[in-house]
Amino acid sequence: MKTPFFIAPGWLVADDAPQNTNQHIPGRDNLRHAMLSNSSILSGTTNTLTDLRHTVIHRDHTHNTVRAVEIGTLADIKLARKAGHNTQGWRNGFATIRLCDSTLTIEASH
Repeated sequence: MKTPFFIAPGWLVADDAPQNTNQHIPGRDNLRHAMLSNSSILSGTTNTLTDLRHTVIHRDHTHNTVRAVEIGTLADIKLARKAGHNTQGWRNGFATIRLCDSTLTIEASH
């Protein structure tokens, strides 16, 4: 993952996802990074469209949830396939991001 930066409290954004070693579970590596950093991660240039969450419930009954959101691609998958790219698992999609009073809302569309 290239150097991420904060866009809202508890939210990091990166322009690409980490190398996905869990090919059968899109977004899993991003979720692992989110859990390690204790911050939600929004990334693009992933060719997948996922929104994974992980919640930890503490002994005092408080909880913390981190998310790993991958935005997908707007590329023409058929043309990419014809150009020789392995497009297995690619998903077209984009996200609308709203920041209002330090609350970030993400809505994925496909």
